[in-house]
Amino acid sequence: MKTFKFNFAFFVAILAMSAALTTHAGIFGKRVITRCFTEVGLFNCMGSYVILDGNANPPALCSEATELAASHPTVASASLANSIPGGDVCGGGDFFCCLTVSETSPADPEYNCSPFLDLGEGFKKYKVEAVYCKEIR
Repeated sequence: MKTFKFNFAFFVAILAMSAALTTHAGIFGKRVITRCFTEVGLFNCMGSYVILDGNANPPALCSEATELAASHPTVASASLANSIPGGDVCGGGDFFCCLTVSETSPADPEYNCSPFLDLGEGFKKYKVEAVYCKEIR
């Protein structure tokens, strides 16, 4: 009987640890989407919404896009159709090209006001990871 009690206690302990790790998975790492989105709607929890479009003529200045991404960290709209393989394609410069995103975790302050988006991995919540810029020739 002691073996059964020990095994049951061990099972309950493992189950509790698994539940804790699952609910706090964002602490150990975040999944970054490798696609770089050229047209993105950004949102902040105060209700402000902006659109960054790397295909606009002319696109936003890189410094402006970086400031907007910092003040509007939540991704409200994006699609794989408006994306490129990665930010390295942009090559750097003074104008907005695209931005990468990563999954948010329940520990992120914007998590509760973030919408769910399907960017190829099922419905998840995303935030801005990095802004990439380009030169216009």
